[in-house]
Amino acid sequence: MAKKHQESGGGGGHDGGGSMRWLLTYADMITLLVAFFVMLYSLSILDLKKFQAVAGALRMNFGGTEKTMPEGGKGVLMPGPADGTKIAIVSGSGVAQMSAVAANIKKLIERAGLQGSLSVIPSERGVTVRFAAEGIMFPPGSADLQPSVLPILKQVGEIVAGTQYSVRVEGHTCSLPMASARFPSNWELSSARASAVVRYLLSLGIPAHRLTAVGYADAHPIAPQDNEADRRRNRRVDIVITESPEEKLLQDILNP
Repeated sequence: MAKKHQESGGGGGHDGGGSMRWLLTYADMITLLVAFFVMLYSLSILDLKKFQAVAGALRMNFGGTEKTMPEGGKGVLMPGPADGTKIAIVSGSGVAQMSAVAANIKKLIERAGLQGSLSVIPSERGVTVRFAAEGIMFPPGSADLQPSVLPILKQVGEIVAGTQYSVRVEGHTCSLPMASARFPSNWELSSARASAVVRYLLSLGIPAHRLTAVGYADAHPIAPQDNEADRRRNRRVDIVITESPEEKLLQDILNP
């Protein structure tokens, strides 16, 4: 009897190979399924914006990669090597993308050797690209763009065009009085210079609803007005790349 019971056995374990061996495979499958559903749950509560921000920042710090942006995302043009053979796309959103915009424009300035005439200034509004108004951008007392500034302005525009940000162009002058048939005061001159930049950005294909031109005359100096060197600093054009245009803020105030 004992021998008969052993031959028809019901347990046997791994080595015995009894009729219950299927339970081991079943238990392994259940364990794998539990792990799989835990992974799915973790992915379902992933903060996509934070993930994109981290991914974009890492990609930017490692020089960018030649990738297309994910569906629904925004891309930022990353300048390639100095010979211009490559343009990579850096994807991201929020702080990461704005940081990428600033980094890309800084590289353009360095490659063009214009560190003394252009600067990139991060602020709570976004990123400000500051052009020295006279010398590089306009002739003295004029609102006609210099041909030499068009290539760098075009590249800045192309970087902005790859995002959904708004662009606010602000013209500034020094305190020296302006009086000509075309520009009766510094208000007209600063406004005309800002408008000239906006017209050029429009020609690059940036939609009009994303552009604003503002003239401040000498109302917002960044340096004293008592010497020519500082007055030259005050004569400037600021291209402010911002995520929250004033029009949207006004609508939020009027329609809470």
